[in-house]
Amino acid sequence: MNQSGESQGHENISAESSKNRVAVKPPLFWRSKPNLWFFQLVAQFDVANITQDQTKYNIVLSALDEHILDFIENILSNPPTENKYITLKSALLSCLTDSEEVKLKKLIGDCSPLFCHNYMTAE
Repeated sequence: MNQSGESQGHENISAESSKNRVAVKPPLFWRSKPNLWFFQLVAQFDVANITQDQTKYNIVLSALDEHILDFIENILSNPPTENKYITLKSALLSCLTDSEEVKLKKLIGDCSPLFCHNYMTAE
């Protein structure tokens, strides 16, 4: 124990664990590829051992610009008491990603069904 009555061993453990702490600094949110942005963010959470819902929520919020915040203003005004991160992530993905139908229409474009069929079955 030191003069203040604290254990020296406890201080060393605290100092050692703070040396190994990894900071999370996500890039600004990728509006065009939100799924990929979240994959990268989850990897950073894993490396930094971040598991707390509120911490994840705050980190996501810190990476959003004002245009993205407009999409989730209702969540910011009335945040859920639990699962804030999942709620925020789901809202962002549903607002900013295309549905499967829209993706298919983009893929097909103006092609006729017969052209698409012939293209897919051609060798």
